[in-house]
Amino acid sequence: MTQPSGLNIPGFKARMLLGTGRTAIVYLANDERGRQIALKIPRPGIMQDPVMSRVFYTEVVMLKSLEHPNVVRYFGGAPSGAQAHLAMQFFSDGELDPEPVKLEQGLRLLADIASALEYCHAQKVVHQDVKPSNIYVDNGKAYLADFGAASSEQVQNPPAGSPFYMAPEIFRGENGTPRTDVYSFGVVAYELLTKVRPLLGDSLEELQALHLTQTPRMARDLNPAIPMQVARMVDRCLSKEPHLRPTAKEFRKTLEEVIGKRLEAAQPSAPVAPPVAAAPSEPKQVLGRGGTRPSFMEPKDPNALPKAKASKPASVLERLFKRK
Repeated sequence: MTQPSGLNIPGFKARMLLGTGRTAIVYLANDERGRQIALKIPRPGIMQDPVMSRVFYTEVVMLKSLEHPNVVRYFGGAPSGAQAHLAMQFFSDGELDPEPVKLEQGLRLLADIASALEYCHAQKVVHQDVKPSNIYVDNGKAYLADFGAASSEQVQNPPAGSPFYMAPEIFRGENGTPRTDVYSFGVVAYELLTKVRPLLGDSLEELQALHLTQTPRMARDLNPAIPMQVARMVDRCLSKEPHLRPTAKEFRKTLEEVIGKRLEAAQPSAPVAPPVAAAPSEPKQVLGRGGTRPSFMEPKDPNALPKAKASKPASVLERLFKRK
């Protein structure tokens, strides 16, 4: 395949164009080790834009610092300069599409993302843009991706997000926190489990008003099949007050507990062994005073010597006669 125009990153062989985003172009490629990867490079002119170049810079730096089974894997990159690029894990199943996901699979995918967020928050990283298009799926597992808007102690970025998924405090211009990520994750969970977004609006202003003032219907009202514990967590995630929301760790533990119980309940019970019949007891013959003995006669030993007969006690006359 001819190297695509504008792709001049040494060590990579592009195979096909995967997509074009706001700041970057993504190719399916092979690296020097032959691994199939997603190769992201800045769009032309982006690196001359201080705001957009910072987004690309942040994603490369953040992803390089993170290593978790449910965070997209970093294979290499350069955050700036003429050779700016990001080589990362490729997902053949693409972005998360909530619509076709069944309940059991949805619970597992949510547990994966909750685990990824728990890890990021422990690293003092706030993602700031949790939504389905930034979650990838591969072989039944979910991966958190696109850290271009993320903020940490080392890289400070302004409040960010996508209007359908933004926490009320982000609409107010406050800084992102782990609890704002949890709110966004709650919107994703609601959408995944009920197939509708909790709040719908036709404009940024309408969405802002809804997220600031409107309490969505409880998730279980829309889908009674959602386990009660999970539904309560989803509803708590969407609380207007950040301190009322659970942590990603709490949500992850609840999801894993529910999944474990459902798997246990689905497994067939082990067959119960029939009771073992007791060996028939030998018939007994009552002897009196509660004593018993076998009712059969023991066989005689032919070699046994005959027992001496017990002599009768002599009468008085016999004793007198013998004295004589």
